[in-house]
Amino acid sequence: REILGNLPKIFSEETLPIFIGELLTIAEGRSEYRAECVLNSVKGNPVYTQFSMKIPVPGAYDRVLFSVLDLSARKAAEEAIR
Repeated sequence: REILGNLPKIFSEETLPIFIGELLTIAEGRSEYRAECVLNSVKGNPVYTQFSMKIPVPGAYDRVLFSVLDLSARKAAEEAIR
């Protein structure tokens, strides 16, 4: 409930290209989509993520797999190296 009630905080205008990419993946009949984006935590803090979508069976949209991987630690390490 906490996530569903805060979707407008988590997703922002910056995440719109990710949503468009998902729709294009479906419209073009592709089976995978992956992108990096910044989401916001429920508390409003930026979270660097890799978003993935996989459609294992073409046309079976009731079995789409989604994953969100937190890349924040990796991004912080990259910045520390610079």
